[in-house]
Amino acid sequence: MNTKRFISEFKELSKGERVDYIANHISELVDYMLSSDFKNNPYKQDLYELLFTKKFAKAIKKYTKTYDAPAKLVSLIIDSIATVPSEEQADTRDIITIYVEILRTVLDKRVSRVMKVTGLPEYICYNVLLDCPETVDKEKTSVQFTYIKRVIRKLYIIGDLIDGECKDNIEACKKDKEAVTSTPTLLKLLREVLGNDVMEKVASFILLENAENRKICEDHSDIGLQMWDAISRCGVMLLNYSGSRKEVAEWIEKYYIRKRIKANDIEIGRHRRLVLSDISEQEAEKIYKAVLLLKTQNADNEKFIKCLD
Repeated sequence: MNTKRFISEFKELSKGERVDYIANHISELVDYMLSSDFKNNPYKQDLYELLFTKKFAKAIKKYTKTYDAPAKLVSLIIDSIATVPSEEQADTRDIITIYVEILRTVLDKRVSRVMKVTGLPEYICYNVLLDCPETVDKEKTSVQFTYIKRVIRKLYIIGDLIDGECKDNIEACKKDKEAVTSTPTLLKLLREVLGNDVMEKVASFILLENAENRKICEDHSDIGLQMWDAISRCGVMLLNYSGSRKEVAEWIEKYYIRKRIKANDIEIGRHRRLVLSDISEQEAEKIYKAVLLLKTQNADNEKFIKCLD
């Protein structure tokens, strides 16, 4: 994308021309600004400055009221707001308010869909979708894991959000916390937000997450550890029902054991979220039997699926 030309052309447009200009360039703009190529663009700061003019923000707002905006516009707005230094946020408050309204407009249909599927309240669905505005089934693997991480991290701190939203209603607060830490509900949420075709990667991320990240949950609200455990159960269920015992064993060997070998887990003493050998037959029969199979096939497998000494 020719960033310099885009900035120059937009500045020369009349008020009536801006919306159509944005409509013609928005997909290219969003894809480029979210790409790794944008990081080294010499006009990056100039483009951010354009985004934080009322002229541009209002044009984007009108565009989203007139056209179906790409969902990735949400990620662009979130990332752009994050670039504003804290000492400058007061000066850009009015513009940030416009962008928040735009986020609501773009996500409106997705929020309604996720609410219907999960039964979760609007504010929870909206805040999770801010981190993954559309499914990532067709994205590159690296991009998929980026969004999986964002969603899981948002869930870790969701208790703080609930406390802030329902601080004057103890019963509503309790109800929402119980709902969002329900494993079946979380599975529906993950599938609907991230996409059904990436659930194997979601399982991989969960099961291989560094055990030290448990502290993130401990530091956020009274349901932090409940959320950690609920997400752990999601990982177990996703793997257990992903295929036959043989297929589960192949997955563990390919994605769990090899990952731990490559990461030198034994040498550096890194613990992962779950110790697969601790999973009982009652909890997840296929994983339990797959672990037994892997131990039989290769004695070296055992040290990567048991608790480190």
